[in-house]
Amino acid sequence: MSQAQTSYEEILQKSWAELPEAKMLPDGSYRLRCTGAKVMPPKQADHSAQCLFVYEPQEPMDDVNADALAALGADYDFSENVIYARFWLSKASDWDKVRKHLAKHGINPTDFDSVDASLKAVKNTELIGYVVARTFADKSGAVQQENVVQTFIELN
Repeated sequence: MSQAQTSYEEILQKSWAELPEAKMLPDGSYRLRCTGAKVMPPKQADHSAQCLFVYEPQEPMDDVNADALAALGADYDFSENVIYARFWLSKASDWDKVRKHLAKHGINPTDFDSVDASLKAVKNTELIGYVVARTFADKSGAVQQENVVQTFIELN
């Protein structure tokens, strides 16, 4: 339910039963649009910094099961499923992974004066990602599900 479709005031007047529940995307390839990327410092001294990319799925590719897509509903908005890709930054090889990931977006990091500038340039670029649902236990022990990208491919 995007803000363009419904104002916050209208949402606040709805009952909980009227609000959609989160749905997992079926496994498969999706065209993903990057809404932003940034480097985040470590939360504690013994932790690593991380580079975070944020994606909104735009459309499924042919390898996504048609029946699973139909189960989402005819008017399902794929961009509701925000997907995060994290790169932990503790070694030089980790920065190399970020550099190669930027290249999949069509960004040549050396064309920019800073890491920050190259990360800002990735906004609104697209690529293909193979998305799967992952189940995990959060810090409280509650079982959660999220969509994650296993593989990224340049969009050509």
